[in-house]
Formats: sequence, C-alpha cells, structure tokens
Amino acid sequence: MLSNRRNKPAATKFFARILECIDLPRKIVVDKSAANTAGTKTINKMLKGFGCLVSIEMV
Repeated sequence: MLSNRRNKPAATKFFARILECIDLPRKIVVDKSAANTAGTKTINKMLKGFGCLVSIEMV
C-alpha cells in the first residue's frame, strides 16, 4: 500500500479490508517492507485466533 503512513497499523488495516472483499488468498506478493510483513503476520495471528487452519504465505 503506497501511502504517507506506511506502518504496521496501516498495512494491517489494508489487508483486513482486502480480505473482506475477496476469498482468503494462499499467497500474496509483497515488497520487503517491514510494514507489509508485520501486517501480514498480524492478519495470520487473527486468522489463527478464529480457528482458521490456513495462513497467508508471503512471496
């Protein structure tokens, strides 16, 4: 997500909004931004908390 606030909360919110609109992806392609990595890890923790056995892999 290109924005002036490229941080963990912004990335988490972005990924959460995407997941509301589409099915759960198996893999996503992200750059090496720490915000994208942290956001995806947070989403995976949330999914695990909801009992989802599938996590999103970053490539």
